[in-house]
Amino acid sequence: MADDLEPQLPARREEHELPAVAEMRQTLEQLKYEGAKSVRTAAELRERAHAIADVAKRMHVGEVEYALVTREAERTLGQMLTAGREAGDVAKKEGRNVQSAARIQDLGIEKNLAADAVFFASIADDVWAETVEHARETEYTSRSSLKAMFAGVEARRVRRQRRGSTHAESPTVPPRYDVLLQMIADHRRGIVDNAELYEYALRHRSWRWD
Repeated sequence: MADDLEPQLPARREEHELPAVAEMRQTLEQLKYEGAKSVRTAAELRERAHAIADVAKRMHVGEVEYALVTREAERTLGQMLTAGREAGDVAKKEGRNVQSAARIQDLGIEKNLAADAVFFASIADDVWAETVEHARETEYTSRSSLKAMFAGVEARRVRRQRRGSTHAESPTVPPRYDVLLQMIADHRRGIVDNAELYEYALRHRSWRWD
């Protein structure tokens, strides 16, 4: 019976058996907020993307792109959650539901996933694109890695603005992800918005960007 619940992958599978990355991205882009059902749909799309990325990883077929689609699905989920909270369809705080507002657990969404998804949704499109490109180049595609890369991207952008630079700077050494991940941990402990995180990054530079 357990084998029926967890079907095993065949020993060999061809790349065409996985959904096309472009089609998955198109599906995410087409999702619009239409009530709490849109949050459920986004959550289901994220779970499906996560499962496909897991298969791709085991098959060693396009694993980076499928992992990045999962991150994009999480960002879409965050956009739906944000819209739901603004519309009053999704509760903003646990234990403080307003009438029929659904809690994230009612929607089948794990608390940490919801927090990361909303964080991704708060990132501007151009910054997100740059963050994803860094992830693609380095092949660091986990949620924690993208949060760390986002902090690095924003820190560099703030520095360029303060210097009045007219050209993009490229670090000559890669960022220390252990330092950036610690910044994220500190962010969760008390730094409450992106602006404070940028300032934190600038005040606590224990790596070289250029």
